[in-house]
Amino acid sequence: MKKLISSCLIFVFICTSCQQKTEQKTAYQIIQENLGSGWNTYHTWNSLSYVHMPEGFEIAFDFKYQGHNFSGYLNRANFQEDFGEAAPKLKAMAHAWDASYTQIEIEWNGIHAVLETATDAGDLVAIIKPIQKTAIPASVIIRTGLVFNRPGNLHTDKDGNITARFSEKEFKIFPAAEFQEDYSTPLSSPYYSMPLSEVAAISTGRQRSLQEIKSIIEKQKTAYGQKALAYGSENAEVYQAISTCLAWNTIYEPVSDRVLSTVSRSWNVQRGGYGLFCWDNFFMAYMCAIDNKELAFANVIELLEDMTEEGFVPNNSQGNGRKSWDRSQPPVGGILAREIYKKYPEDWFLESVFDKLLTWNRWWMQRRYHQGMLCWGSHTAKNPYNDKAHNNHLAGVLESGLDDSPMYDKVPFDAEKGILLLHDVGLNSLYVADCEALAEMAAVLGRNAEKEELLERAEKIRSGIKSLWSEEKGIFLNRRTDNGAFVEKYSPTLFYALMARAATPEQAERMVREYFYNEAYFWGDYIMPSIARSDPAFPEQAYWRGAIWAPMNFLVYLSMRPYENLASARKDLAEKSLSLFLNEWRRKNYISENYSAFDGTGDDPRIRSHPFYSWGALLGTISFMEHGYLPAFEAPLTPEHP
Repeated sequence: MKKLISSCLIFVFICTSCQQKTEQKTAYQIIQENLGSGWNTYHTWNSLSYVHMPEGFEIAFDFKYQGHNFSGYLNRANFQEDFGEAAPKLKAMAHAWDASYTQIEIEWNGIHAVLETATDAGDLVAIIKPIQKTAIPASVIIRTGLVFNRPGNLHTDKDGNITARFSEKEFKIFPAAEFQEDYSTPLSSPYYSMPLSEVAAISTGRQRSLQEIKSIIEKQKTAYGQKALAYGSENAEVYQAISTCLAWNTIYEPVSDRVLSTVSRSWNVQRGGYGLFCWDNFFMAYMCAIDNKELAFANVIELLEDMTEEGFVPNNSQGNGRKSWDRSQPPVGGILAREIYKKYPEDWFLESVFDKLLTWNRWWMQRRYHQGMLCWGSHTAKNPYNDKAHNNHLAGVLESGLDDSPMYDKVPFDAEKGILLLHDVGLNSLYVADCEALAEMAAVLGRNAEKEELLERAEKIRSGIKSLWSEEKGIFLNRRTDNGAFVEKYSPTLFYALMARAATPEQAERMVREYFYNEAYFWGDYIMPSIARSDPAFPEQAYWRGAIWAPMNFLVYLSMRPYENLASARKDLAEKSLSLFLNEWRRKNYISENYSAFDGTGDDPRIRSHPFYSWGALLGTISFMEHGYLPAFEAPLTPEHP
């Protein structure tokens, strides 16, 4: 009888477990269906393309000019995809998450126009307005198409009306301005051609007048502005900049049938359709959490889907099949997943990501543990794409995410062990924070054994970090493992020791006083440079050799939060980060990959920076936590109070 009861209990447990997994899958399927429905800028190859999903019906806005004996045709444009003088220049003005309102400027070979779109009860409306008169005849081509190889039919009737038919849906496109016959357009799908000498407009679903289209656009523009104002006047503009950048860099990825955010569209194009970068994408998930729960969840889950067979999140994973099978990137996943859960405490999300994050956490100890702490590295692994950065010094540095930081210039690489011979303050501190974040998650999930395992590991590494304190210098320093010497290279990563709570309040205050507020190191009009201003490499600026990088400011800000005696410094960092962010947004609508430490711009010739790169928005995101619109980083996560 006891055996029968025991068997029944096991059966009930298994069934309950299966049901939970089914519920998790269903919850996430619903999220992806929501994200991949309706009109949005899903097509990574073209920022001037609007696609209705799941059908894959595209309406794109092409541009054409015709001279005496020359002509030009633009059928694809992305932010800084081509650096040449004749390349199209796009300026992102606005983009609601759901594309209910978007605005973008296009400048190309004498054409200068603005495209505004809005949605209305499932229909798309658009206006294309010339900003200046072109010197030669120019037109906008409203082109239809089927993308992602979806089945469907495009049809033009005898009156020139375009219809798109799918198994369960039909779309009609109506011009709201005069269109012209243009037989010299290099297209093989239905289109409208409209002169750019006046306003051009279209609507789907039903015929609308130009005035009606303008009214819809104005209504949605106002709604977008009102949503931004919910975060206070101090953050309304910041919200619009962040959502615009992340929404335009969010795409549909057809290979795995998923919607997710990416670093930039032009980087996706170069990598076979998408490029996921480990810590970049975790940061993007966190920024989406400001008010887009579904996209925040999706970005974490999809990044973890691309883990290697060995059990780590790779440095990068690409649409063409390439992955970094030899190296990972900074362990910020657990930290940011916990923060997202604080904002949106849905247990299915925690259950979906915990085990993969735990596997990755354990991997660091298996592969990168050396002489009591962790080291960056790159081990021998499969390398089918013949990546030159593989099991060598360059690859080891790439794992740090700081691709050419002077901190690692003369650090030896041990190819046999697959590590840089350096105990790095930044790596070990982030790892401790990751352990503690996962331990809090384990407590919520009732995984007590894993909680104890993680806390024990955190304490072990924290003890090692404490040994990196230099009383003489008044700061934590990286230390070589081959000779035991401190490396006197000063980077913002040294402040991450505060995130691991390895510093006493007195040590933390000394670091801030002697380094953060010291103009020979990090203080100045524009902060924080990626290497101290007094470092010989600082004048180089490019790439991580002096330029200001948003993730560094963000992680230093998080590191300061647990210390009450650093409230003033934390506020100063938040304000200077916000100023840097808004100045460049107002100047050029740039959200830069990195910023000059000399003039605060994203186009200083001394730096190398993409102008529309998602993680640049971390500079503005700091303000949302500072003003209480995101949960406090130092607030604990407990089962009773998530």
